[in-house]
Amino acid sequence: MRPFTYSLSLAVATSMLLAAGCVSRPPADPPATTTPPAPSASAATPAPAPGRQSLAVYYAYTPAGKGPRLVREFHQAPATSSTAEHVRAAVNEMLSGQPCDPDYRNLWPAGARVRAVTVAGTVASVDLGGAASASLGAEASAIAWQQLVWTVSAVPGVDAVLLLLDGQPAGELWGHLSIRGPQRRALATDVLHPVWLISPQHGDAVGHQTTLHIAAIAFEAIVNYEITREGVVIGRGFVTLNKGAPAQGEAKRVVTLDQPGTYVITAFLVSANDESRQAADDHTVTVGGASTSYSGC
Repeated sequence: MRPFTYSLSLAVATSMLLAAGCVSRPPADPPATTTPPAPSASAATPAPAPGRQSLAVYYAYTPAGKGPRLVREFHQAPATSSTAEHVRAAVNEMLSGQPCDPDYRNLWPAGARVRAVTVAGTVASVDLGGAASASLGAEASAIAWQQLVWTVSAVPGVDAVLLLLDGQPAGELWGHLSIRGPQRRALATDVLHPVWLISPQHGDAVGHQTTLHIAAIAFEAIVNYEITREGVVIGRGFVTLNKGAPAQGEAKRVVTLDQPGTYVITAFLVSANDESRQAADDHTVTVGGASTSYSGC
């Protein structure tokens, strides 16, 4: 039996999950104090501060021994008044902002910048400077391209991206990809990290009662979570997603973090073959003080 590996296509993803027996079994230890998940999880963008907006920004996550896959964070930025300005803000944040989670990174060249953005219908034309070359292999180049496409198409009303490099239409990218004409998102199973801990985000200050929002492409639609404080496990549990693989499902679970301090929350799959953790995503949060705060990075 093979261990879990990230999928390269929809058909391969399904067959590999079946072959590997990668399922997420409930752990033996009792879960943290919980309330039942909502009937249907919501992917709503978190509410921003007054005069600001939340941007969905995609980054690459590359666990040891695996290829890069996409994860998402919500960042705050000054509010914009048009779709083109929204796209520009999101891409600027992707290229020059810092991920909340230090495990995530931007794959585009350090000097890349937004020169111009226009929107016609549902297609956003994004002109980048300083991005004509990059030292990435074929797989990382493909994920970098999808990092841009998923970030841009997260803007309401946009579903395709036309890339220009230094004012000229880009027919190819970095010697690895043909990207002639408007491009849309690749299949989730091809590009997304299998497990996302959407909320709380890394660095958030949370209350004693906090909601875990988890998304995953999981066989049997089950994802485990573990909560530690100062290296000691204080809770384990699992959630049942509203969809199973090959779809990306979501679920929410309210947990109790009863002591002030620093906590690490980890969401992960469990291999039925050897019960090892697979595709983990962890965030560090703090409990304490008079109020909660959204990191916004």
